[in-house]
Amino acid sequence: MSLRGVWQRIASFGAAILISATTFAAATPEGTQVVNSTFDMIQDTVFSISCMSASCHSDATKAGGLSLAKDKAYDSLIGADAFNEKGAGLGWKRVVPGQPMKSFLMSKLLSPAPGMGELMPLGTKGLLPAQIKAVREWIAAGAPRDGIVKAAPNLYNLSLPKQAEIEPLEPPTRGVQLHLEPFEIQPGSEREVFFAMPQELKETIYVNEINIRMKEGSHHFILYRIAKGEPPLSVFRDLNPHDPQEFKMVDREYLIGSQTSSYHVKFPEGVALRLEKGSRFDMNSHYLNLSGGTLYADEFCAPDAYTGEVYVNLHTIPESDVKRLLHPIFNSNEKIDVPHGETRATTKTWKPGANARVLMLTSHMHRHGIKFEAERLGGQPLYETQKWYDPDTVWFDPPLNVAPGDGIRHTATHRNHDRPETLRFGYTSQDEMAILLGYYFIEE
Repeated sequence: MSLRGVWQRIASFGAAILISATTFAAATPEGTQVVNSTFDMIQDTVFSISCMSASCHSDATKAGGLSLAKDKAYDSLIGADAFNEKGAGLGWKRVVPGQPMKSFLMSKLLSPAPGMGELMPLGTKGLLPAQIKAVREWIAAGAPRDGIVKAAPNLYNLSLPKQAEIEPLEPPTRGVQLHLEPFEIQPGSEREVFFAMPQELKETIYVNEINIRMKEGSHHFILYRIAKGEPPLSVFRDLNPHDPQEFKMVDREYLIGSQTSSYHVKFPEGVALRLEKGSRFDMNSHYLNLSGGTLYADEFCAPDAYTGEVYVNLHTIPESDVKRLLHPIFNSNEKIDVPHGETRATTKTWKPGANARVLMLTSHMHRHGIKFEAERLGGQPLYETQKWYDPDTVWFDPPLNVAPGDGIRHTATHRNHDRPETLRFGYTSQDEMAILLGYYFIEE
């Protein structure tokens, strides 16, 4: 399971605030709710809604060493050093009372400078202008713990739009459309489901182009082919991250994946994925619903359940136009072991065992990942990113030749700065992954 790359964060890719404050509905109560404390208002209407997922700034996880829980947020912000390495090196504090433009919090809410990390809330287009203004005015007024900052707008009466609907994709002129029908995600939770499509492919197809469209809030989507064995029933199957036996028992082959609400890729002319007649698909979707959490619903809004939904178009070309058959790269290193307070690198090698031509590479880590690198076995650098959330993607033109006996070594570096227990591989948004992704074809 990228906002700009081909795809990211595959197979329970996690740990991000993927949902903007503009994603959820806040039902405006009758009348005007009185603001008794500007900071408490910001806590209730900003931090508790948009920053408190199970894997980000909750008190349990403290992403970036920051807890925004109701009883911890103020002390965690005022005068505290920025966790970001570059920001800390420049002497930034999270909140400098009276100086919003010298406060790291405002930088993260507006437009972080290079090396200062991502815009927050992560994976969104940012807070609403009124929310940003409230935070700015609160800091400018000295960041008081109690009392009212008159210049700050009343966010209790800010109406936030509901989760956006999606417009279905038009079926492809030539090809197959798949539809994962709506399923519900309760407030303050994450849900990962599998759904085996009941239909078999009636003929062998060759996929040269892929479109995916899904409702906002998606953590990732993956399309698998059921390789062998009895297919599961065509019902929603929830992944139990503490006992993922059902996930492992079904023999699947990874085909495509995305974590963006809109995804499109077209392969070079004559290059296509071959899907055999009789193939069955298993669709895997993971959503996070960040509404609710520690929010006091009676005071502000009733957190909403919302729905996940996905459309997939597989555009095909005639067999006579196919010159090269495409194969996915999905090389996952599950040997992740990072004790609290330590930084460790995890390495694994992908070997095609044939004369491969690699078209593209990208990566996946969760929020503790600070660097992902890939190189030839001989040491030639091929890929590097320091972004776990929106990792870079590299396309090779001409395709990269990986000869028999050669391979690609990938190294993921994770820093366990906030979890008291050892950080290991896992399926939830709080665990970690280290996956090399890509596509290649074999040169005969």
